[in-house]
Order: sequence, then C-alpha cells, then structure tokens
Amino acid sequence: NLNVVIPLLRNFGEKNSGANLLAAESTLTASQYLSKFNISSRVFITASSYWSSYAAEKNFEILSDGGARAQYTFDRVKTRVDAGEADPVELEEAKARLFAIKSDIRNARLKAYTTRQTLAVAMGLKPKELTNAPYAIETFPEVMDPKSLKPAVTKIFVDEALKLRGDYLSALQGIITQKIVTNRSKNQILPSLEFETQFGYAGLDESNSNSRVFRSLANQINGLNLLTSLTFEWPVQNNAAKGSYLKNKSLSEEAKLTSDNLSNKIASDVLIATEKLASAIDEYNLANKSVNSYKRSLENKRVKLQDGELSITDLLNVETLYLQSRVVK
Repeated sequence: NLNVVIPLLRNFGEKNSGANLLAAESTLTASQYLSKFNISSRVFITASSYWSSYAAEKNFEILSDGGARAQYTFDRVKTRVDAGEADPVELEEAKARLFAIKSDIRNARLKAYTTRQTLAVAMGLKPKELTNAPYAIETFPEVMDPKSLKPAVTKIFVDEALKLRGDYLSALQGIITQKIVTNRSKNQILPSLEFETQFGYAGLDESNSNSRVFRSLANQINGLNLLTSLTFEWPVQNNAAKGSYLKNKSLSEEAKLTSDNLSNKIASDVLIATEKLASAIDEYNLANKSVNSYKRSLENKRVKLQDGELSITDLLNVETLYLQSRVVK
C-alpha cells in the first residue's frame, strides 16, 4: 500500500511542515556566527595579552633604570655625608627612596612574569612549555593622530561593529529562529484538515513457494484498489496549542529585546573605546613632554647640587617625578 497525506490547514506549506528543519538550520547559522565571535575574542585576548606583557617588560626596564639611578644618588650622598659635606638626614632620605624603588622593581618583575604566563596561556602553550613562556619583542605601533578620531569616523566604527560582531549577528539570527518556531506554533492552533489517498494491490499469493513472486501476477488477483478520505479534526478549545503559541511569541519578543540591548551595548562600548583611545593618545603625548621636561630639570638640579645650591631632597623629588613620568609614558 502507498498512502499519500496532504495537510490542507494545520501543517500546510513548507514553513509549517518543515519548521523543525528550518529552525535547526537557523540555529546552526547562529552558532556559526557565535563561534566566529568566540574565535575573534580569543584573538583579541591574545593580542591584548601580548601588549600587556610588552608594557610590563618595559615598565620593569624603566624601574630597573630608576633603581640604578637611585643607587647612584645614594652612593653620592653617602660619600658626601662621610666627608661631612651633607646632613645624615639626607642619606636616610636617599636610602628610603632606594628601598621604595627596589620594592617597585620587585613588583614589576612579578607583573612581567605574570603577564608572560597570561600570554603563554592565551597562545595555547602546554603546561610543560609554560616554564619557557615567550617574551614580547615587538615595539608599540606608532601613535595615531587624535584628530583622526572624528565623530564621523566613530560612527563608521559603530556601523562596522554592528555589521561584523558575531554575537550580534547570532542574536539577529536567533530572532529568525524564534519567528519560525512561533509561526509553527501559531499554525498548530488551526483545525486539522487532511486529504488522504491510499493506493494498494489486493490478492497477492502469500504461499511459501519461491515461485509466488512470479505467480502473484496471475493468481488470486483482485487488482488495484484506491481509497480517498478527508479527515477533519478540531479540538474545542485547543488550549495546549494556544499556550505554546503565546509562550513562543513572548520568547520572540524577548529575542528582539535582547538584540536591541546588545546593539546598544556594542555601540556604547565602541564609543567608550574610541574615547579611551583618544584619551590615551593625549596622555601619551603629555607624558612624553613631561619626560623631556623632567629630564632637563633633573640635569639642571644635578649641576646645582654639585655647586651646593640645592638640597638632596629637591633632587630626590625631581628624580621621583622623572621616573613616574617615564612609567606613565
């Protein structure tokens, strides 16, 4: 027998009869978007870990240089105190600054090691390879002109983020998936009306002989038979289908709200990141000017110290500010 059933109301059309397949395909597309986003996030984390490691190494180098300068200053002050040319209090001030910088150097060394381990983990190194975590050797890229971060450019950044962010694309695809499911559940509220056609062949020989395959064509044949029917089913209230539809409808609205909130967050994050970038560029430029100014001032203070026109306290203050400006840069 061959049965052919054609739904005329409920489950009519590909979007209803094939809703499960369409929803599964849509879910797969959303998962692919999200997978790409996760990969991009891992790449970002790795790149960020790289530059954090490089910055920590440079910070350690700067503080080490500052420690060497503090040691040099301490030795000079000690020589002057031993010669009776300076107050012993000045030696204590130089010693305190030297110890403070040594403490900062120890912390900087630990941070450099920690950031190298973070980079190694982000790169996917195995546990046995972590003891030889790689060093970041490339220098920072050239500082861009902050004037290039105009509002029009920022808007382009936002548009590109909404166009390329996999998590947002996945959220949009989730709306499509939920819409498919919602439409299917709405269709289930309709009554069932099915047209069925049954084709068959009666009178076949059911004996055990192998020849029945051939004799069936001429033995006890009643011929082809055809049966058609129209089946109608309509639950009186159909509350289960209505409840399912309302639930999916609410989930569909929730998916839209989630997508809208995500788009707002992405736009806000891009705007904040752009503002932070502009602020960081300004901070770098100001720190660069500050380093040059403190360097010239320190050279002048050293000359005055040799001529006896300056106290060691003033020199230590300038050296501390010079070191701090270098770290900020």
